Amino acid sequence: MSSSMQPGGKNNTGSDQMSSSMQPRGKKRRVAPFPLKLYYVLTHAKRWGYEHIISWLPHGRAFRLHETKLFELYVMPIFFYASTVKSFFRQLNLYSFKRLFNGEDEGAYYNELFLRGKPYLYVNIKRVNIKGNKYRACSNPDEEPDFNSMSQVNPPTEDNDT
Repeated sequence: MSSSMQPGGKNNTGSDQMSSSMQPRGKKRRVAPFPLKLYYVLTHAKRWGYEHIISWLPHGRAFRLHETKLFELYVMPIFFYASTVKSFFRQLNLYSFKRLFNGEDEGAYYNELFLRGKPYLYVNIKRVNIKGNKYRACSNPDEEPDFNSMSQVNPPTEDNDT
């Protein structure tokens, strides 16, 4: 674990760079939408020393949660109201993120409007209410996109830190 991430949700670097809507939990503040918070976490994962926990995939069209226990312990208390990784996965589901089940990206999550280097797209990601039996239909692995055959979305550079 990097020295910048401390147990109990303490972050010694970067918190001064967060916008007011991205500040860790506290008294009265504007709450950033879940997709924007997630984008912020992924964009700064390398800088704050937790890219081994969660990171963009090289093509920038999906992300992978590598260490769920560490994510729940060190990242979630800082950025998300949810207290369990199960709640985090529920949020992914409510914002129409899909899990990949095949190929090199197996286990990663994506949303067509969630791309590295394009944070402005998040406004088009709508939270859906699951009606009926409270379950969405399962995705079809045969219809999954092959992101590795596509060009990279905003390849990482020193400037964008991802």
